[in-house]
Amino acid sequence: MAPPELGRILQKCLRKRVDERYGSARDLALDLAALRRSLEPSGRTAGVIAAGPAPPLSISRGKVRALLMFIQLSYLAMYALALYKFHDVLRVSHDLTGRLCLAVSC
Repeated sequence: MAPPELGRILQKCLRKRVDERYGSARDLALDLAALRRSLEPSGRTAGVIAAGPAPPLSISRGKVRALLMFIQLSYLAMYALALYKFHDVLRVSHDLTGRLCLAVSC
């Protein structure tokens, strides 16, 4: 069974009015961290607090640029494939329309 505090946090996240929700992700993280501390045994909590947050992930600009270039090229390839397939669909559609017009004598 979920603790009532978690229900309160979720309800606050799902409020319709913006001013009733969390102002930032940091505020939500603080409430979740407090809930976690309240649920953990006291011996383990001290170790978690002492460890602190993980260091930020650092990726070189070259790797980020290469990844973004790969994503863009992938989109272009998918777009080209879609256009190629659309050409086939269009050709079949014209063939069927032409046959239908001959049968009905358009």
